[in-house]
Amino acid sequence: MVENSKPSGKAVARGNKRMSSADVEKVRKIVSEWASEPMSWDLIREKVLIEVQIPSKSASRNGSAVEPWTRQALSGHAEIKNAFQKRKNELAAERRRNEKNPARNNDPEVVLLRRERDALRIKLADAEAKLAHYEELFQRTVYNRFERENNAPDLLKPLPKKFDRQGRDK
Repeated sequence: MVENSKPSGKAVARGNKRMSSADVEKVRKIVSEWASEPMSWDLIREKVLIEVQIPSKSASRNGSAVEPWTRQALSGHAEIKNAFQKRKNELAAERRRNEKNPARNNDPEVVLLRRERDALRIKLADAEAKLAHYEELFQRTVYNRFERENNAPDLLKPLPKKFDRQGRDK
């Protein structure tokens, strides 16, 4: 900022305009919605210049050049500073989570493979349940055939309580 002295001796700030509460909210929103790392004040300043400062400057139809707000001007507002720190921590936590388990990323192919894996696990559980049911049915049939002298209606009767699943009575 360039300072000029008035005849009264007071300094007047020229150059960067002060941030309005609407500007602070727009910047806070940009910071909160930052998509991925890296995240730095310089990158935030560039995006703010493009999305907030230039459109507001052209709306005022003032022909002077737009100077980006400084890092200190941005971090001087508690809302922006808190949003920056919160989002930076969230991105770092997400990166650590993905480093520990790379399969957690949201790659569409990985998501599709996870769905297929889950569907196959369900099919496997169903097949194992059917297999257990048919094994028990087979044991009942074999047991009843030899114990009850080949009588067809008796083949599916339940096994005796003292039957040990190895095909022997206890």
